[in-house]
Amino acid sequence: MKKFGCNDHQTFENAKDLGLVVKKSTIQGAGDGLFNGGCRPIPAGTIICKYEGKQVSKKTLDEQKKNNGESSYAWEICDKSGKNVVGAIDPGTSPDRETNPLAFANCGTKCDNTTIMAFQFGPNIYYRVIHAIPVGAEILVYYGDEFASQLNIDVKARNFYRQEENWKTDAYDCQTCSLGFSTKADLDKHSKVCQNIPCSEKCGFKFTTTTKMEEHVRRVHSEEAKKFNCDQCEKSYGLKRNLSQHKKRTHDNTTVECPDCKKMINSATLAYHKRVVHGDKTYKCTLCGKDFAQTLDLKRHTNTVHFAIKNFKCSRCNKAFGLKSHLINHTRNIHEGIKYPCDECEFKASTSGNLCSHIKTVHRKVYSFPCEYCPSAFGSGPSLKRHMGSIHPDELSSELEKFNEDNPHICPICDKRFSTKKERDIHRSRLHRDVGI
Repeated sequence: MKKFGCNDHQTFENAKDLGLVVKKSTIQGAGDGLFNGGCRPIPAGTIICKYEGKQVSKKTLDEQKKNNGESSYAWEICDKSGKNVVGAIDPGTSPDRETNPLAFANCGTKCDNTTIMAFQFGPNIYYRVIHAIPVGAEILVYYGDEFASQLNIDVKARNFYRQEENWKTDAYDCQTCSLGFSTKADLDKHSKVCQNIPCSEKCGFKFTTTTKMEEHVRRVHSEEAKKFNCDQCEKSYGLKRNLSQHKKRTHDNTTVECPDCKKMINSATLAYHKRVVHGDKTYKCTLCGKDFAQTLDLKRHTNTVHFAIKNFKCSRCNKAFGLKSHLINHTRNIHEGIKYPCDECEFKASTSGNLCSHIKTVHRKVYSFPCEYCPSAFGSGPSLKRHMGSIHPDELSSELEKFNEDNPHICPICDKRFSTKKERDIHRSRLHRDVGI
């Protein structure tokens, strides 16, 4: 039996009007799931009404539990104190996906992909959006520790966000399009021109009106518009500059060293790399605090890292990918057998990025992760960490002690450490909204 969350309430929205749809869940073995099938993100704070089902008395509920006949879709209802269970809202063992889509919201397996929480208002159950839900994302709700454990979800691991966070400053959320910004000034500037109608072809562009969006699709994405053909592959584009970019990024394997970070970069993408990696970062992820220079990079990060949205499907094997570039690499490597040969040896890479890494580490002897205690150097962080654990265990232990001293503020939910109380509190308010602030 699932437990409800807080008793907050705001503006109510209908599931149908929001474009919620039921389809196969992204969670293995979970069956169907609930998704944002609308044309725009669902902002945090939205109330989705209401959870449909039969009012079940406490007596009936106890009998069901005793006989192991309780429904996995039911939410418990409490008295005004919020402490004593008095019944439940039960849609039954086979809820209808058309009339009661909210019943198909599965339990969130990570703190950063859980986007709604259940709360009781009067005798009813509603869902409140706690994190903006991107288009195409599965909508997940936390069932509570007890029920999550019954689903074999490791509660401690579920509450711990393993990747790096940056909460030196909080994010500023746009209430219209749900983008996050690094400063209040950046948000104010954006709010004056906020565009919230995305391209239906998911190219990243947004428009102020549907008419402008449809005109963009006609000019750029329609088959009639794709008149610029690549003479080295089957790709075609609606704009000549897009064809030029494609040929440089895909068919030109020339690599150069970035003057700022010394990484080997495809010559055609060096300017882009310098802008997004070393330039000013206006946008900020509202879930982990990571900063970005471009809207498209922030959305790509949110969709792939936090929500595992896979909009790009292979037409030959139905495998899906979060990035179009990954689909292209998959098609070339798996279905077309295209490789990227090294000019200095017989090695053939599956992607241009892998070729750059090969040249950098094998032929240039450039390693991004040197050991501070010996001459060894490594091509990845995990490799360096394994080296430290096996060769320098005492030094690694000392580093851990120093880290704990420098980060004394511990999150009571996940035990993650932060250097300041402010960072810890922002982390908790952003990633643990479903378990209380």
